[in-house]
This record gives sequence, structure tokens and C-alpha cells, in this order.
Amino acid sequence: MTTASTFVIVGASLAGAKAAETLRSEGFDGRVVLIGAEPDRPYERPPLSKGLLRGDDHRETIYVHPHEFYAEQDIELRTGTTVSAIDTGASEVLIAGGEGLRSTAFCSPRAPSRDA
Repeated sequence: MTTASTFVIVGASLAGAKAAETLRSEGFDGRVVLIGAEPDRPYERPPLSKGLLRGDDHRETIYVHPHEFYAEQDIELRTGTTVSAIDTGASEVLIAGGEGLRSTAFCSPRAPSRDA
């Protein structure tokens, strides 16, 4: 993909953060947008539940990447943002509130369901 390409990742989770990291490490030089509804950057759930909540760990230890990682890797991290729809026909991710993000490609990483 060329620089004009936009890759939108819906879900600023551990998997979403790793997808964005992999795009950059594999040489993707287009726009990368990582969208998440939660107000914080991507974090790892086991350290949150096992260390932070017990008081054993510092808050910074739960995050997938340091705060500056996203800017350094030219990854547009949009926290506190809800996706209302994905229009595959128009290659557009629709943000709650009406904004549309045109994308060349997108993914929505998530954990498998129990029914999978």
C-alpha cells in the first residue's frame, strides 16, 4: 500500500495496538488510525486486574505502549471515540456524531466469542 492508503483499526485493545504496531514494523507507510471507545490508550487486562487493582503495580505498567509510542510511530490514536457503523461498500468508518473516515483497509480485532 502507498502513502495515500489509510488503515483504520476499530478497537483500541491489546490486539488493536499490536495490529497498528505490526503495520509500522512491516513497513506500512500510510495513515494508521486506531479508534477506541475507552478514554485511555490500549492496556493489558491481566496487569490491570492482577497488579494495579491490588495496588502492587503502577498505572503505567498496564499500557501496551508508552504514551509517546503512538506519535513516534505516526499512529493516530483516537480514544473516547465510538464507531457507529462500517460501510464496506463506501470504504468508510462512521464515527458517532457523523464524521466519516475513508479507508483503504480496516480491521476490527477482538477476542473470540465462547460460541466460536
